Amino acid sequence: SALDELWEIPQEDAVCLAAADIACPWVDARRSGFNFRNAAPYMAVWQPIPDYRDHGLSGDEAYFNSGVLVLNLQAWREQQLGEQMLECLRIHRQHVWCWDQYALNCVLADRWKRLPGRWNVGTHLWEYPTVKHSPVESVEFQAMLDNPAIVHFTTEWKPWDYATQHPRRELFYRYLDRSAWSGWRPARPEFSARRIWNSLAVEVCKRATIGWRRLSVRLVPGGNAS
Repeated sequence: SALDELWEIPQEDAVCLAAADIACPWVDARRSGFNFRNAAPYMAVWQPIPDYRDHGLSGDEAYFNSGVLVLNLQAWREQQLGEQMLECLRIHRQHVWCWDQYALNCVLADRWKRLPGRWNVGTHLWEYPTVKHSPVESVEFQAMLDNPAIVHFTTEWKPWDYATQHPRRELFYRYLDRSAWSGWRPARPEFSARRIWNSLAVEVCKRATIGWRRLSVRLVPGGNAS
């Protein structure tokens, strides 16, 4: 199975195996030098660790998503990594974005090994219009689209919600129908003007953000496409 393949990936000296977060795959996308101008308007954030310099990071490091992790539990316990991460959050709490990922990426900055992106295909993948806008290598981006090993239903758009148009929604129900919940589907909700308004507001805000970033990205130092 796919998980058997994941289990067999050599961990070597890494405490953790993880895939870059497709929503924000760099500690500082501006410093990564990778296709910033094209990808930046569609990223979740440009700096998921805003105070990365305080952690001794340069900014061009990859930033991983915590949804799929292969951990060396012996090293985790011996090095008391959990305690280190809680302390990191206590000290830097005013800068934290995505609590667990902040701590994991700060404490394990030089102790993790990168998995191919297909092992953690987040919903944000489909926010990038084409491979030309990819924030990661085009081959990896295409493999995530065409041959995902693990689909991670991130963000608020869940396949089990009525009328959510996730590109892999049918895959979710295919596996659901192999479980004790076979045949279950979400019921149509009652009409709600507030829900419709909220959906429209989210879409308007997203489009406005993309538009503003397209204008501003050329003024950002390091904003040249690679």
